[in-house]
Amino acid sequence: MEFGTDWGLDARRRDFTINALYCDMKGSLFDPLAAFEDLKERRVRFIGDPDQRLAEDRLRVYRFFRFTASHGGEIGDEEGLAACKRFSGDLGNLPAERIGAEMEKIFALPKIAATLAMMTRANVLDLDIGLLSALASYEDITGVPTISARLAILLGQMEIDFLRKSWRLSNSICAEAVSVREVAQMMIAGDHFQAAYKYGRLAYVALPVAAAISNWSNDEYENTRGLWDSMDVPSFPISGNDLLRSGFAQGEKLGQALRQIEAEWVKSGFKLSREQMLEKIKVFLG
Repeated sequence: MEFGTDWGLDARRRDFTINALYCDMKGSLFDPLAAFEDLKERRVRFIGDPDQRLAEDRLRVYRFFRFTASHGGEIGDEEGLAACKRFSGDLGNLPAERIGAEMEKIFALPKIAATLAMMTRANVLDLDIGLLSALASYEDITGVPTISARLAILLGQMEIDFLRKSWRLSNSICAEAVSVREVAQMMIAGDHFQAAYKYGRLAYVALPVAAAISNWSNDEYENTRGLWDSMDVPSFPISGNDLLRSGFAQGEKLGQALRQIEAEWVKSGFKLSREQMLEKIKVFLG
C-alpha cells in the first residue's frame, strides 16, 4: 500500500461515484468525479466502465444492489443494471460467505423489495415476483422490518436449506424465519391461540407477514392486532400427575390423552377450566 496526494487517481480506483467524495481537515469538499450530483439524485453509478469494475471484483454486483437499496431509491442506474445482468452468470464461483455477508446487509435495510426485484430481473436472484409484491406490502405495513420476517415471506413453500447454503445464513436467522412463516400461516388459518401458545411474542414479528401475504385490509390487520394485544396466554393447568391420580398408567396412552386435552384447551381460547378438563379425563378412562 502506498499513500498519495492525487485524489482523482484514488477516486478512479473506487467502485461507485458516491464513494469518491472527499473532505479536507478544514471541511472543504473535493468532488473529482462530480459525485455530489449523483448523491443528490440518489443515483448509484459505477466509476468508469461498469464491466471493467465488475471484472475486477464480481462481488461488486451485490455491492451495487446494496448501495442502490440504501442510497438509490427504487430506480437503479440502467447502465449499471445492464452490466450486472451481463455478469450474472459469473457469480457462481464467489464464496458463499461473501455473498451471504452482502445479502444480510441488504436485508437489514429499511426498504429492499424494489432492489430485490431489480436483482431478479438482472438474473442475480431467482425470486418469485408475487412474493416480492408481498414483501413490498410488508415493508409498507411495518415500521421495523426484520431479516427473519423478510426471509419468511420470500421462502414461500421453499425449504430454508436452499437459502442457508446459497447465502451461508446463520442457523439462528434461518430457524427464526421458518418459525415466523409457521406463525403467519397459523394466523392466516385463524389458529391464533395455537400460534400464541406455541410461539408467544414471536407472533408480533409474524403479524405483518400474515397481513402482507394475505393482503389483509387495514381493518383486518388492526382487529387481529387488537386480538393479540388483549390475549393472555396462561400456563396449561393440567399435568401428567393429574392423569396418574385419575387412574392412568404410565405409558403412551397417558401422553396421548394429555396432548389431546391440551389441544382442546388451546382451541377453546384457554377458557376450559381445570375442572372441565379433569372431567374430560374420565372420558379417556371409559
